[in-house]
Amino acid sequence: MAEHIVFLDRSTLQANVRRPAFEHTWEEYATTSPAQTVERLKDATVAITNKAPLRADTLAQLPKLKMIEVAATGYDVI
Repeated sequence: MAEHIVFLDRSTLQANVRRPAFEHTWEEYATTSPAQTVERLKDATVAITNKAPLRADTLAQLPKLKMIEVAATGYDVI
């Protein structure tokens, strides 16, 4: 089964992001507001965030999500 990866705020990271070698689908958004997060991650198995917050109430609505990758130092957005 292919993983579905969603990068919530690609424009906030000025770096080359290498996509994984395993089978996957990829979506990325320049930015994501808190109101858009659940809709954008509803089918995601992997979320990538730099500055877009993922709080407990949001995560509770995302049963398919297996992993969160933070594209920054720290983890205060989770």
